[in-house]
Amino acid sequence: MPGTKIQKQRRYSLFDPNRLLSYTYWTAFSSTTDKPKNYTTISYSLTEMNERTKLIPTQTNFKNKEWYQVLTTGWDTVLAKIKEIAER
Repeated sequence: MPGTKIQKQRRYSLFDPNRLLSYTYWTAFSSTTDKPKNYTTISYSLTEMNERTKLIPTQTNFKNKEWYQVLTTGWDTVLAKIKEIAER
């Protein structure tokens, strides 16, 4: 809904410059309470391969199959934006 503020939480848990960023994420859209057990974990790891950089995104801790499908639909947009920024 336009103009509606959606409650979201992010808590950064791991950061290793040029190698790893990991954080937990919760949104009110999940229909769960704002408790750590209901957070999904999102990580981006970088590794060097043949003078190039490989990005490995992962997301874990889904409450059910339906929530997995909702959360993973946004990855195409996220990865396209990362690619756009990286190629500048």
